[in-house]
Amino acid sequence: MRISVTGKRSKRMPRRHAAGFTLIEILVVVVIIGVMISAVVLSVGVAGRDRELEDETEQFTRAGEVVLEQAQLEGRDYGFRFAQDGWDLRVLDSRTGVWRIITNDRLLGSHDLPEGLEQRLEVEGRPVVLKRRAQSDESVAAPQGLAFGSGEWQPFRWTLVRPGSGGAAERFVVVEGRPDGTLKVSPPEDAKR
Repeated sequence: MRISVTGKRSKRMPRRHAAGFTLIEILVVVVIIGVMISAVVLSVGVAGRDRELEDETEQFTRAGEVVLEQAQLEGRDYGFRFAQDGWDLRVLDSRTGVWRIITNDRLLGSHDLPEGLEQRLEVEGRPVVLKRRAQSDESVAAPQGLAFGSGEWQPFRWTLVRPGSGGAAERFVVVEGRPDGTLKVSPPEDAKR
């Protein structure tokens, strides 16, 4: 016990620090939690979805739907011409019998694949070897995936692939052109193929 100036004993306890946390301590904890949540969100985003793969698939299917509709409206044949590094759309000139590349169209014009993605193609169940555009005279080549003026697709299977690296499985999306005029999209998958 303490003795006061008056000589009496005081029952008051010595002053201790107040219980609780300071504002700085709370802010530090909030920052640490924020960093941990950011790391979890980023890791799920990288491992869970491949936005680039999904965007490319969406662009391809939109172009396919538009070109099939255009083929039906005009009663002309259109088609995709695939190469290792991209694809373009072509229309058959009925007077000359020559396939013309569609130009000056943002959706239907020539499209380059982003770095790190590959495409594979099967037409009527047979694999097609894709060359780089510069390796052949692509300007006169016929398309491999045909959209007929009757509203049908020549059966094809287009696979967009992100190869696996560092032990990770490759990711891929498959789009099938069907004779009934539909495009069937299989969702992105992780798999060894």
